Amino acid sequence: MEYNYEKLLTIKAAADFLSVLASTLYMWAASGKIPHIRLGRTVRFKMAQLIEFIDNNSVTARETPTPPRKQKNKVRSGVKISKNNKYLDDLLKQVKNDVLNNNQ
Repeated sequence: MEYNYEKLLTIKAAADFLSVLASTLYMWAASGKIPHIRLGRTVRFKMAQLIEFIDNNSVTARETPTPPRKQKNKVRSGVKISKNNKYLDDLLKQVKNDVLNNNQ
């Protein structure tokens, strides 16, 4: 039998290679998202499998860009907040007039 031995990478080395935090890599390994080798309590990675992981998880650019999402109007205290809200404009005018009339 012929064996192809490859140096195994530590969590730190693999995290540096992938530009992610070690905690992220631990989470991916625990969830089975990324191929890994468990040696007792330690986790190791093969470089070839990391490269394959990158290739399998690469996202290519779309030919036509996705249109931007519409922003939802926020609702506070039952009043919709939007750029052109006539109700709020009228309410603010009324409050200003009340304040000005009470100060005179």
